[in-house]
Amino acid sequence: MKTFDVLLRDITVTNLATSKHSDLLEGSDVFLQLLINGDFVKEVNLAKQDLPSLGWKTADGIKIQTNFVSFSVGVARALGESCITKSNDIVCGNLLGMMDVDGYHALALFSGQLNDGDGHPAMELQFMFCISIMIPGIQDILKIQIYNKGTSSSTIQVQKHCQMLQQFAHHGMRQFESSQDLDYLNQAISLFHYTVGLVLLQDPKRADYFSGLGNSLVLRFTCLGKLDDLNRSILALDTAVSAMSDANPRKPGVMSNLGYALSLCFHHTGNIYDIIRSVSILDKALQLGDPNDHHCLSNLGKALYQKSERLDNLDDLNRSISVFKKVVELTSNEDFDKATSLTNLGGALLSRFCRLHKIGDLNESILLKQEAVQLSVAGSPQKVGCLNNLGNSLLHRYEQLGHISDINDSIFSFEHVVELTPDGHLEKPLRISNLGNSLQQRFVGAGDLGDINKSILLLQQAIDILPDIHPSKPSIMGNLGNSLVRRFEHLGDVGDINRSIQVLTNALSISPPGHSYMAACYNNLGTALLCKFDMLGNRADIDQAIIMLTKAIEATDDVQQEKLARMNNLGSALLRCYDKFGNLKDLDNSISVFDQAIELVPGDHPHKGYCLNNLGSSLSNRFEKQHHLHDINKSIEVLEKALDLTPVGHPNRGSVLFNLGGSQFQRYCNTSSINDVESAIQNLSAAATSKITAASHRFLAASTWADAARAIENYQSQFEAYGVAIELLPELAWLGLSVSDRHRHLLTAGRVVRQAAAAALNVSQYSTGLEWLEQGHSIIWGQKLQLRTPVHDLERDHPELAIELKQISRQLESISSGDNKNMAVQQSHDLAHRREELLKTIRTKEGFHGFMKPKILSELLPAATDGPVIIVNASSDRCDSLILLPDLDDVLHIPLDPFTYKEALQLAEMLAMLLKNRGMRWALQHQDQKDPEAIFQTILSQLWVGIVRPILDGIAIISPSDIPSELPHIHWCLTGPLAFLPMHAAGLYSAENSGLGNKLSDFAVSSYSPSLISLLNGHKTEKGTEKNNQFLAVALPAQSRLPGTGMEIEQLKVHIGHFPLLELLESKATIEAVTTGLKKSSWVHFACHGIQDISNPTESALLLAEHSQLTLSTISNLLLPNAQIVFLSACQTATGDKGLADEAVHLAAGMLLAGFCGAIGTMWSISDHDAPEVADSVYAHIFKDNNPDAKQAAYALHVAIRKLQKRNVSYFSWVPFIHLGV
Repeated sequence: MKTFDVLLRDITVTNLATSKHSDLLEGSDVFLQLLINGDFVKEVNLAKQDLPSLGWKTADGIKIQTNFVSFSVGVARALGESCITKSNDIVCGNLLGMMDVDGYHALALFSGQLNDGDGHPAMELQFMFCISIMIPGIQDILKIQIYNKGTSSSTIQVQKHCQMLQQFAHHGMRQFESSQDLDYLNQAISLFHYTVGLVLLQDPKRADYFSGLGNSLVLRFTCLGKLDDLNRSILALDTAVSAMSDANPRKPGVMSNLGYALSLCFHHTGNIYDIIRSVSILDKALQLGDPNDHHCLSNLGKALYQKSERLDNLDDLNRSISVFKKVVELTSNEDFDKATSLTNLGGALLSRFCRLHKIGDLNESILLKQEAVQLSVAGSPQKVGCLNNLGNSLLHRYEQLGHISDINDSIFSFEHVVELTPDGHLEKPLRISNLGNSLQQRFVGAGDLGDINKSILLLQQAIDILPDIHPSKPSIMGNLGNSLVRRFEHLGDVGDINRSIQVLTNALSISPPGHSYMAACYNNLGTALLCKFDMLGNRADIDQAIIMLTKAIEATDDVQQEKLARMNNLGSALLRCYDKFGNLKDLDNSISVFDQAIELVPGDHPHKGYCLNNLGSSLSNRFEKQHHLHDINKSIEVLEKALDLTPVGHPNRGSVLFNLGGSQFQRYCNTSSINDVESAIQNLSAAATSKITAASHRFLAASTWADAARAIENYQSQFEAYGVAIELLPELAWLGLSVSDRHRHLLTAGRVVRQAAAAALNVSQYSTGLEWLEQGHSIIWGQKLQLRTPVHDLERDHPELAIELKQISRQLESISSGDNKNMAVQQSHDLAHRREELLKTIRTKEGFHGFMKPKILSELLPAATDGPVIIVNASSDRCDSLILLPDLDDVLHIPLDPFTYKEALQLAEMLAMLLKNRGMRWALQHQDQKDPEAIFQTILSQLWVGIVRPILDGIAIISPSDIPSELPHIHWCLTGPLAFLPMHAAGLYSAENSGLGNKLSDFAVSSYSPSLISLLNGHKTEKGTEKNNQFLAVALPAQSRLPGTGMEIEQLKVHIGHFPLLELLESKATIEAVTTGLKKSSWVHFACHGIQDISNPTESALLLAEHSQLTLSTISNLLLPNAQIVFLSACQTATGDKGLADEAVHLAAGMLLAGFCGAIGTMWSISDHDAPEVADSVYAHIFKDNNPDAKQAAYALHVAIRKLQKRNVSYFSWVPFIHLGV
């Protein structure tokens, strides 16, 4: 059984008076009956109708279930009686049947005159039908037939058919409006299409048919967003307008619809001619018709607004506001369109605020939009649009006034808007972008990394949806670029700034000439290039930044509020250029730009504080260069004004406080005014403790605060300042960043950490000094070790938290081992953020309050289990040693007066110069050694006298011995320039001091450790590892042109005896083979070249087969459960990076991180004939009883070096060999 919706329209009894049934008219009542398959369905009384035409004059519908066979209409005398005659005798009319069969919709249309059975000439059959099969997503008229019996269809008949089709189309439109079922709209459009295909040129209703088609297509476009519908609608409406005379009263309405369609087309394609034509057509529509037609006025207001945005024309915007105000006045609160009218006016006022900066416009905009939200129907598309517009105004007021409630309300609105907008909706990407922008702004104010991460994801999602031709795409790309810049400023991830520059460059390339966004695009790109310059210092970046920022200003009118911000950015770029390259002209130009910018705007402009802040910084820089007191006085004056304009909680307040405090400290240094330095300390401490200021800026403020406190010998304040700085170290080297980015952030941290330790010692806080040094020493290695830390107690008490922590840590370690890209960057940020939140949760559990927090002294003391651990700190204030002893539950402090930081620096520079003149290992030239050897003696003697001897005396190591087994084993943790000096070789080596007791090696066996944590981890590994005694030997004597390396392997074989040996020689020593062998071996020997990458220390590497590189980043990311000792008989395997002296960025330290208990490496290039001799002695000692012990490695090296020394070889030959680890 099939279901039919039957629509009856204008079923009329005709010619009844002249038919053979004229007697029907004699009675008072005549009833017209509808029968389907002969069964009575519906009946109507025709008695009151005018003759001779009687019938149903309006549409009437019924639903029936039947196997569709036939319609018939009959006439009866009395209600309910059987009909006297049927339709084949007397009826003409229109019947529409719609059938639903197995998901298909069949539409049958019947129209015509049915003959009277006697062949009456007026009753000739003219029967027309169309069948439309509509499958979901596909519409097509499959068949059109016209049957004629007798004469051809007349013009009148075609017109009637068109009128009938239009009536059915309008019925479909009404059905769609009430049900929102697209099937009805699609059927209506099909009928309109058939109508305009049938209509004759002379048909007076031709314009109406095209208008109906155009309107229905616009309606479907707003539902589905298919531009083809919009283009066809414009064509149809254009045809309708052309077919109407100006006197036609319907023409203004059709023109209004055409103007609206053109404005929609402009909105989605950006074609400027569409919006210009839209305004022109709408203006004419109002001239021809009612000037108070609020629908046409509304369309005109929107078109003027769009035109003003595209062409940056203030006159168009002001006119748009006037038009919208008139629309609001003409619309009652009961009118459905009132909410839209209020929203449109609010949007135009918001746009004017953005240009003229009148707060009254912004506040009025918000009030109007709030009223619109209240008037709109919950869940309706109108409500969604009103919420979206309200969110925009709230966002702008937050940017103006900084009220947190505004940004929270804005985000709340946008979240609802995005949620209520279906996927595929044309406005969806724009609404996603709005949410992304509001999250970016909240991040700027509150610093929640989750906000900026989500902002970047949303903005990228919006960009991915939009085609390049969309006029909003460049601005959304600009917003993404800005979000990436914001995250870069917060985290310093160079991948973010590179991606930002790429996105902004692409935005510029797709912006049409003359687009109002061009100025913003230039500005954003210039700002991103400036940020990159701040990080990397490349001249090309700052030059290009200045060019872009200059273009931005040239493209910006003086009346625009953006002018000030863009001039501020240009001035900042010139200032940074001066800071880097010292050209005074750049500094003077920056001051000039800032002065001009400040004169442009009123005193309460939100960006004026930024300009004053930068002007103050520029003047401070010029004072430092020229020492004119009026510059520093003016600097403080303008910075105080900037502070007054920057409320508490504003994201830029920390920067203003820092610059003001810095300038006050500068003036104190020139005038000795105690008021200045006290004010400086107050402002710098406020900047350092500002939670919404970037960690790098807070760190700098804290260190400057400490300098100011030290200047007046306020050591307690200095101690507090450095406490803040140390707490910021984890944020500087945040786990979500790549290793190279973390290293870049720590370039200045080492000095501050050493100064902090010295400040702690100034106030006798020895344990704090040690803890701070440990927190600031080998930070990144410590992070990696923490990611691998077992969590047995947590697994026992809270297994679900332990599982999640281990999973996140494994993922983080994997991702952070290299320079991340796009989604990997985002993933690492999210993981690091999630790990922080998880640790907070764990620390709320009983017994876990200190879980994975920096270790305190009691936790560090076990590092000295096997012997003294000596930390030597060299700062510009003082040099000290802090010592842990096996039987001491406290830290021992031994000051190293009169040794100074300056001496340490001079010794390191002397050694660097000696090594520079020595060349590489494979090209070592045996030239006259006299002068270099004498210099070497000087270096070693000064280390002995200034550092080592006082320490040995202080810890009562006073008995020398030439028997190595009788010597204690000490570990050195060195900081700053001392990290590059051979402390293990300190001593007096002149002929008169050749006896026992004049050098460190007579008193102790020395090892080095990157940190106390590394030592603690080494002890755990050595005790807990199940030893696998496979020995891995890697050598490339031919490739490396080091014939001695082959000899090393042969000697090694002699000593290891029956130990399993995996040899990887020459071409077999691939990266894959070596890393696989490392995982299965406990003892490893590398005899190959090593290289130090100065530009990127983590890419320092061992050179393997085919010159492939086993890099430090790869090594440090390995997990080697069987590892015991590795011998790196290669060049520069324990050479650190000068800029990261306290980070132990070298291959030997990387091996410790990978899991080795100990490593033997070299501080600089070694001679090819020395390495085999040292290796031979080392393995002879370790394997002498066939039971090798990793702890004997340091003693074995001690023995080997003594043996080498007996041959009176150069210091360059024996000094570089060192042992690291336990």
